[in-house]
Amino acid sequence: MVLSNLFWSYRPEWYDLAFNVWSCLLHIHDTSYTFEQLLLYVDEWLATYHTIPVVQQDNAFERKITALLLERTMGAILVDLGANDFYEKDENKPYLQHLLGLHQQLFNHLAHKLETM
Repeated sequence: MVLSNLFWSYRPEWYDLAFNVWSCLLHIHDTSYTFEQLLLYVDEWLATYHTIPVVQQDNAFERKITALLLERTMGAILVDLGANDFYEKDENKPYLQHLLGLHQQLFNHLAHKLETM
């Protein structure tokens, strides 16, 4: 959202990796899914990324991916979640509220993590 636009050709380094995580997090349709489970899920993605040789060579990868995930989380909160037709149905509104709460917690977590790096 902030760093991407369909009409721009520029994408920050590792944007495609953050995009994978963001896309998966938008599709959580389980109101029992906890924030701790969400963090574990993100950590599993990052652990997999750390096995990629070119990622291993980037000493700033952790800071970059955290900033990119923060940006994607902000986009999800501001636009992506509300723009999904799935949540327009009354029976799906609890999923939206739960997912919005998870993303707000993730935003706070990532902002703190980035601040302390």
